[in-house]
Amino acid sequence: MFLPNDSRAGGERLFDWGAWRPGLPAIDLACMMAMHWFSPNAAGASSGPFLDHYHATLLASGVKGYDRAVLDHDYRSGCADPDDDAHHLGQHRHSSPSVWLYNFERIMLAVDDLGCHELLA
Repeated sequence: MFLPNDSRAGGERLFDWGAWRPGLPAIDLACMMAMHWFSPNAAGASSGPFLDHYHATLLASGVKGYDRAVLDHDYRSGCADPDDDAHHLGQHRHSSPSVWLYNFERIMLAVDDLGCHELLA
């Protein structure tokens, strides 16, 4: 967490440096929703209302030129990205198989639910 020296500069800033790399912001969103939410249906085809809210918040925060359909594509790509999924599952390498296997299963359910296989071709 970074705190500004000048209180007029605004509030604190949070950075996730543990897994920093260039890429689509929706990848982290997909990981959070597909791997860590209890219901894979919420991360899959039922994710529309959550993504609508996320997109509206981006626009309200000043993001321009990021179409809602592009967010859907980026989100689906994030769910289907084998390198990213392996990275996040690798973070659980010290966990029991019941933890990482459950996370992997949720990712695959979201991939199936969102029809992400076409993105891998």
